[in-house]
Amino acid sequence: MDKTITCLLLVFGVLKLALSARLAVSGNHFTFNGQRVFLSGGNLPWIQYAHDFGDHQWASRKSAVNSQLAALKAAGGNSLRLWIHIQGETTPAFDGNGYVTAPDHQGTLINDFKDMLNLAQSHDILVFPTLWNAAVNQDNSHRLDGLIVDERKLQSYIDKVLTPLATAVKGHPALGAWDIMNEPEGMINPDIMSLLQGKLDFYQVHSYSYQGNFDNVSPFKHSAGDFGTGKPIVVGEFWEQDGGGMNINQLFEYVYNHGYAGAWSWDLQAHGANQRGGISHIKGLTSNGVIPINV
Repeated sequence: MDKTITCLLLVFGVLKLALSARLAVSGNHFTFNGQRVFLSGGNLPWIQYAHDFGDHQWASRKSAVNSQLAALKAAGGNSLRLWIHIQGETTPAFDGNGYVTAPDHQGTLINDFKDMLNLAQSHDILVFPTLWNAAVNQDNSHRLDGLIVDERKLQSYIDKVLTPLATAVKGHPALGAWDIMNEPEGMINPDIMSLLQGKLDFYQVHSYSYQGNFDNVSPFKHSAGDFGTGKPIVVGEFWEQDGGGMNINQLFEYVYNHGYAGAWSWDLQAHGANQRGGISHIKGLTSNGVIPINV
């Protein structure tokens, strides 16, 4: 079946905009410094899966990330979706009972994250960090699965990692929004948001065709207005390989011209040349928002 996916936060909302950021929501689109903007870029989920941040790992990944940011900027992109903990393979630090004790074992994660944002700012790129990945089977209850099923363990993560991290980078010009979890579909009850008074700033959907066709709920079968959300919708994952017969230029152009608020292709590490071609294809368009920004 077509993989059209809505990415939700754990239970609190979707993609909470960074406090004090200059990126803002205005109806069904974004503004940046008061000007309508379209988020154009790609996913850089990892350089080495789950080994990019914390425990002094960033030092050996920084050059590769910097090269990707420079290439994205040169192609005309303005934004990047990037993963942090993934499934908890190396960060955060857990004790033997599955409670989070620190951002990482060696105390570098928060500074690593700040340094990454500084790099992004130097290339005029907004970063949308994805903290966790739920798109694969969880194989260790002392890691991500434990945080999902045990509120006490979740609270330990919030207290020991999320709050200090968010506080440390609050207002950073390159921080676009927080994406708490990748593809948690089936793992939570979205109706709980009304009970918790969760706030939803905008939506992100992922869409890949199956056997050459998108299904009937794919964003590539609709305009953004058809979904009636009243808020921006970013098409946060797609690629030419499962693009319903469209090439990468056509995919980016479709998203831009059908009222969506952003397009992030999958992925820059493995398919960068192809992705950057699509990003470059739309860089001069303005009818649905400008793309070049100064962060």
